[in-house]
Amino acid sequence: MPLSLARSGDQVVCVSVEGSVGSRRHLNDLGILPGTRMQVVSGGSQPGPVVINVRGAKLMLGRGMAHRIMVRPD
Repeated sequence: MPLSLARSGDQVVCVSVEGSVGSRRHLNDLGILPGTRMQVVSGGSQPGPVVINVRGAKLMLGRGMAHRIMVRPD
């Protein structure tokens, strides 16, 4: 499922990253790769940006960018 549909507090693992080469590179630079564990801090199933915790860092992603990250429950 897309990260944009995960709920606040969910622990998820990145399965794949979709989108353009530039989008994938940007997410790669942020440390979001297949196999990366993350926690949805806020906004997962609500309108607006999605805040995630990745390796101890909080990242805010636009909903469109979060929709390109496919995740599964951890």
